[in-house]
Amino acid sequence: MKSFHTAAIPFHANIHSAGDHDHYCFYYMGTVGSTKTKINKESRELRWVSAKELDMLPNTPVNVKNLGNMRLKATASASKANPFKD
Repeated sequence: MKSFHTAAIPFHANIHSAGDHDHYCFYYMGTVGSTKTKINKESRELRWVSAKELDMLPNTPVNVKNLGNMRLKATASASKANPFKD
């Protein structure tokens, strides 16, 4: 019998132009086991921010702020509705 694995479902997806080709992006929300971060060649900066800080970040595209706020609000709502929360 072949085994299979359940894949994560993105909360948002889009296609946008990257000049001579298109990017098809999937956006996921997850949790982390540590708040330590590691910058790679595609990252200029990486840090944790609150919803208030997200809105005040300079040079951050509006769509990035909107997606971040959407997920933060959904996460907060789900947390309040979770009867199994400590």
